[in-house]
Amino acid sequence: MSTTPSVTTREFGRRFRKALSVPFLLDQVCSPNIQDFVTSYAASLGCTEKCFFFPLLSCAASCMGTESAIQLTTHWLEPPVIWTLVISPRSLQRIDVAEHLKLQLLQAQNEAWVLGKEEDTKDHLKKFLLDIFTLSQLQDMLKLSNGHGLAIYNSVRALHKNLMQPEDADIMLRLHSGLAWFSDSRVNRGTLTKTRVNFTIVSTPSSVQHILTTTPNFPELFHQCFLSTCSEENHVKFGNISETSDTGKLREIFVSLLKLHCAGGPIMYKLSAEAKEKFTQIHDELTDKAKQMARKSAHKVFQPALAYLGRLSCVLHVLDGIIEAINYKIPISRLTWNTEINAATVWQARELLGHIIEQRHALMEPTTIDGSQQKVQPAAIQIPDGQNQQQLNQPSTPQMRSSPRTAFTPTAVNRTPPMQNTSPRSSFSFNSARRNLTTNRGRPPPARTLTMQNNAVQPIITSVSSIAVPEENNQMNLPPTLSVSVSSDNADVSQPILLSRTPFTSVQDMSDNDFLSTHKSAVKKLLKLNVGEISPSRCVQLKLTPDPTASDDSQKYSASFARSFLKRLETLGFGICDGPKTGNLRHFVFKKKKFSALGDEQKQILSDFNIGEADYNKCFTSAPTQNQNGKVVCLE
Repeated sequence: MSTTPSVTTREFGRRFRKALSVPFLLDQVCSPNIQDFVTSYAASLGCTEKCFFFPLLSCAASCMGTESAIQLTTHWLEPPVIWTLVISPRSLQRIDVAEHLKLQLLQAQNEAWVLGKEEDTKDHLKKFLLDIFTLSQLQDMLKLSNGHGLAIYNSVRALHKNLMQPEDADIMLRLHSGLAWFSDSRVNRGTLTKTRVNFTIVSTPSSVQHILTTTPNFPELFHQCFLSTCSEENHVKFGNISETSDTGKLREIFVSLLKLHCAGGPIMYKLSAEAKEKFTQIHDELTDKAKQMARKSAHKVFQPALAYLGRLSCVLHVLDGIIEAINYKIPISRLTWNTEINAATVWQARELLGHIIEQRHALMEPTTIDGSQQKVQPAAIQIPDGQNQQQLNQPSTPQMRSSPRTAFTPTAVNRTPPMQNTSPRSSFSFNSARRNLTTNRGRPPPARTLTMQNNAVQPIITSVSSIAVPEENNQMNLPPTLSVSVSSDNADVSQPILLSRTPFTSVQDMSDNDFLSTHKSAVKKLLKLNVGEISPSRCVQLKLTPDPTASDDSQKYSASFARSFLKRLETLGFGICDGPKTGNLRHFVFKKKKFSALGDEQKQILSDFNIGEADYNKCFTSAPTQNQNGKVVCLE
């Protein structure tokens, strides 16, 4: 495992405050059912929404058992394993969110696995809640629970003793991937063919900074496995803590998930056709962004993104379905349970990933440059006072710039006082200072010399400032403070563009008026096109269907959005879509109706767009041609 440079407490505090500035909108990262429940429950606990929402994701994923997964492709399966880390200060201790969730899960697992008269007593051993453990103890507990486990901690220090050895950290990485755990020693042999171990931690910034700097294997685990978020402390007044208790509903959620997924065989979740298209778009976007960040040596923020995109989509879908069933008192059964994930849920997972990636980047990016890390060539740089500013034009003086960027404090500064003083004093009065200035007015002060001790490239001084700060009304400190700003030509100061945060609105979910007003130009071009049959790929080639929610120009025209666009034209009554029923999206095609086959609503839309019958029927009245634009099709 690789180690990261030591981060001081002050520097980590700066990064933490920078991460807090990343916006978090709960309505953009989950469904309204989850939003209402999280908002209400967080108000009753007196904590922020993030402090409850992120641990809830890990708890819900753990309640999905060991047999459930999301199938993205034929060979790409993602287990419901979500490790969350909430970094939040705690100056006043009220309700421990981690301990509260642990208590509710303990009661839920006891309620879900109550032994009946005819049940096997081995089922009683399938308890998945874990406490502080060693890896050997963890393996023994996972053998009893068939690889099912969940650990909830209120401090990140609980993992400290499990990560001291590199081989132990490697096992933790395998557990995060849901892989098998093989152990072969002289004492015992054991094999866990499948593991589903989840972690959720609510810790303070000081504890996280301590583990990051003292445990060499934790930074790699932090980057690859944990969904980390920074939350401010909620200084809520006692009268504002909600008296409404949803504790029974929370236990019912956990019990329903356990009974649904842990008995009766595996449940495999899949993406719908529109969700698969949206997942493909986000997958390509994440791949491009990871390449850009790799050039800036900050690609670690994207390492777990693709895996977590599928996992978060699955858990958000399951949590939304369970809460909706409980709200409307719908019986939960495997026969009626929806295992198809829609596109809106995939987009919510993307928005949540965008928030996590931005905060992770803020925690990793240094806010200052230490003076000891600067590479400076030894040289004597003359820094004149106000009367010697003409010396700046000499060739030996480094180039001056107007905009300072990074503060640099030299290690050795030789200062020659303006006049020799046999009795140095720590402070002096303004009257004596005025008398000394009057006496030595004609004597220019000698230049102060700055000596660099490091051996490397000579810096570029961007600004020099000399500031005297008065201590009291009649005293000031001497000598004045010297501040030098240094820049490097090789440094890349451009901030990397992370995931865009555009709200997702599918064209299938928009109303007719919103769709026609938003995509008026594209609809008009398609209806006036001299082709009666067109495919999504041809729409992309002709740039007929721009996607306003695309993050960049490379994603603006996509076959998936064009396919959804043509489906929406079908619902408006301008044609039919042929091909999706066969399951082969490559044969998808939109066939336009003739003007005589349109209804009054369609003709009114054409009238609003100033499209006459001749312009609309141009593809049917012109000579039929067989080319790449399509072919003439007449639908009566």
